[in-house]
Amino acid sequence: MPKRLFRASFLVFLCVFTVGLAAFQEVKAGDDPLGKPGIWGKLQKSPIDSVLWAQYFGKPWISMSNTELVDLNNWRKELLHIFEVEHTDDANVNWNDPNEHKDGKLEFVDHEIEAEKKRLDREMTVYVHELKVYLTKESTTMKRLKQNISLNFVVIEELYEEEFQKLGMAYVWYEDKYPKGRYNKDAWIQEKADELRQLKEKEFERRKALIAKDTY
Repeated sequence: MPKRLFRASFLVFLCVFTVGLAAFQEVKAGDDPLGKPGIWGKLQKSPIDSVLWAQYFGKPWISMSNTELVDLNNWRKELLHIFEVEHTDDANVNWNDPNEHKDGKLEFVDHEIEAEKKRLDREMTVYVHELKVYLTKESTTMKRLKQNISLNFVVIEELYEEEFQKLGMAYVWYEDKYPKGRYNKDAWIQEKADELRQLKEKEFERRKALIAKDTY
């Protein structure tokens, strides 16, 4: 989950936690409120894992209603209590360093899941970088054609028109803007290159935002 989205979700979670204690619903070991035994079994072993809870509810935290967040907190609290009771003397349980938390509480950490999250974060970082390079780089063909703009001017404009159309924008042709040809063609091509680059930057930001929105 991106940091900004996680922080926003966490603030919502804290608010609901404060007002929702009165609606506490006890969950006994073995209960599966939403009927998803596979994920519920994992939650019983790792009650604080935010990714698993998002998977259990079938939506990211930021999209959960107040009622769902209250239920989530109640179920998480009870599962954590059960887990702590059952594993008090278990030497194989991985507990984090209490010094890492201001309240000094011990919390169970599933290190395999945390490692998987880090791996996915690394892959997402690489993907976003490659996406930006793909969207913003100038093709080898275009670079070659620009070596002789006067000779390849029409072909360059045709390629620009294709690029603009892919981004949902109409391309304005030189002869339509300057029918008498009184504007420097090299300057025109540079302007179109800058305009296209800006459009690609906007498209990259749009796609990156979609990736963030669909990430727990």
